[in-house]
Amino acid sequence: MCLDIDIEVAIQAIKLMSVMYNSTDLHIISAIDCEQIYSSIFSPHRGIAQAAAGFMAKHIFNSEENFQEITKSGKECSPNTPYLRELIDFLIESEVPENVDYLVDSLIDIHPMLEDWEAMTDLLLEEPVEDEKLLSSLQKTSLIAIMLSSIKQLSTGQIPIARKQGKQKFSTKETKRLQNNKLNIARHFVQILPGLLERFNSDTTNLEKLLNIPQYFELEVYVDSTQEQNLKDLLRFIHEIVDRYHNPNILYAAAKTLDHLCDTDLEELQCCKQVLDVVLKFIMDSYKNTTTDFQKIVNSGSPPSEDDIFNICKSLSKVAVFSSYYDMNEFDIWDTCFESISDSDHQLPIAAIVSCFEACYFSLIWLLNYLTENADFDNQSKDKCQLLKERLRNFILCMMYYLDNKEGEIPMIMRETAYCMICDLLIIFDERLSEEKNCLIHELIYKPDKDLLNLLLQFIQDTVFYTSEESPQQTEELHKKSNILAGYCKLVMHKIAPIQSAAYIFKNYFDCNEQLGDVIKKTISSARRINKTSCALAILKSLMILYRENVVENQDESSLKSLKENARKFALLFGPNISDNSAAMLDFHREGILFAVTSLDEIDVYSSEVTLNLPFFDILHEFVVKVPKTTKKSILQFLDAHLKVGKGKEFKPMQRYRNSLL
Repeated sequence: MCLDIDIEVAIQAIKLMSVMYNSTDLHIISAIDCEQIYSSIFSPHRGIAQAAAGFMAKHIFNSEENFQEITKSGKECSPNTPYLRELIDFLIESEVPENVDYLVDSLIDIHPMLEDWEAMTDLLLEEPVEDEKLLSSLQKTSLIAIMLSSIKQLSTGQIPIARKQGKQKFSTKETKRLQNNKLNIARHFVQILPGLLERFNSDTTNLEKLLNIPQYFELEVYVDSTQEQNLKDLLRFIHEIVDRYHNPNILYAAAKTLDHLCDTDLEELQCCKQVLDVVLKFIMDSYKNTTTDFQKIVNSGSPPSEDDIFNICKSLSKVAVFSSYYDMNEFDIWDTCFESISDSDHQLPIAAIVSCFEACYFSLIWLLNYLTENADFDNQSKDKCQLLKERLRNFILCMMYYLDNKEGEIPMIMRETAYCMICDLLIIFDERLSEEKNCLIHELIYKPDKDLLNLLLQFIQDTVFYTSEESPQQTEELHKKSNILAGYCKLVMHKIAPIQSAAYIFKNYFDCNEQLGDVIKKTISSARRINKTSCALAILKSLMILYRENVVENQDESSLKSLKENARKFALLFGPNISDNSAAMLDFHREGILFAVTSLDEIDVYSSEVTLNLPFFDILHEFVVKVPKTTKKSILQFLDAHLKVGKGKEFKPMQRYRNSLL
């Protein structure tokens, strides 16, 4: 019953098991029963997960033993320390460390250990008296993941996506509680974090997580003069990390944290903006120097060494990451980066070129952001708008070149990046810019032509829906495919790409996995809200494409049965309200009839020469149930006007279809 499909039954069953476990000395609840309940802590349903967490808290985190751990320095450990050890081991043994947010969300209202920051940091910094209690590297990584997840949830109130039911709204009381949590988090970590960064300075995985912690600080704690040195230490570490590392995840964490520290008018934190200026200048100086050195090597005809390649990739990675958070147009970043990606010889390494893509992309966005805010006050707005318009056009043309890959020599990472950037820019520079008050901004609207949309669709076909006999796809690969598919689907939802162009996507609806299918289903739903007729015609077009590919070109009659089943499922997507579909179904059936009778104009319908498209009437037949009675008469008249009923067996699909309209 703990696994019952009825959510409330499952919750009550787990609670009953908890009562039974605590109220009897009989061993009626086995270890297997317990393990089954523990696994529910990762359930997407929050009620079940919290019930399982309550059971776990009573079973594992409720020891009656009165013992106190002491560290080698003589410090007494928190009573929660042994519970944290148990929690760490549970996360490791669960073999789903990526679900740490679900574990934390389940327990955060159940047990106080997830707010015991001192217990957590003592486990990371203090040495236990007993060496066997020293945390392993894996245990430390798991603890830091738990700690960051707890900090994030207690300061933002955000729960894992799969457990959300509608948009989260916080009352005044809840908002105040979150503010107090941020204050308590800051009071502890503002003093401890520099030591943690020092301890894990060479551990990239944990360093990234630790660098994210200040993003959840209430910055007012730094008003206290006693925290001045801690702030300086934190800023010094950030600068050193930017200098030392080129790992994008670490750089993103450093950039985002620095952005948060600068996002205040507090006088005590103005030094953060000074450090930011120093960091940005350092990044640009490093980029210019390494670019100059690399170009000299290339011009000399000598092959660049591994160190040369590493240095140019490292400097450009920093430029790309910090461009995503800060406007670096003042450093004229566009000219050098665009020149690099426009070079047909591709002298730069692949990773460096991708970083140039990103730097140019954010340069466009920052310039647009500047103009939307300052066009009315800048006397050079007209020239800057024209400059942005030209840069946008040139950049999209450049991305189209990388996406097209006619010669088959462009690496997939470059093609994927180009595709995603084109899709994003088409949304950013869409018709919504016409809502801006300044007319200059209206001129920046970019409308994709047919060639560009076809290129995007072809890329989807090549990367998302290609057939392969390889082993089942991994989660990461499916996630990547889902993002690529969603890129074009968003263009349809934003009315940038015609709904009917999505027919080439819809045709794959029943052959792809659930994750991709959900994206397509959501797109169909959005398309119906935009224009029911266009959506219906897009579905019809997808069926026509499948019919041509499988029934006509491949002469595969068995696939007609499968196609009819797909048509039946498509029909269900039109909803139960038949009257809403009247106009859409009229156009749908008219276009379908024209397709089915193609090439019959000059053929005697009583001869043996019959078009191969007549079986398509069986496909149309599946949609008759969605046609109101008043509309059926119009469709029947249209059918009779375009085709006489023949006597041969080839006309049976048409006869069945006609009879269903009577």
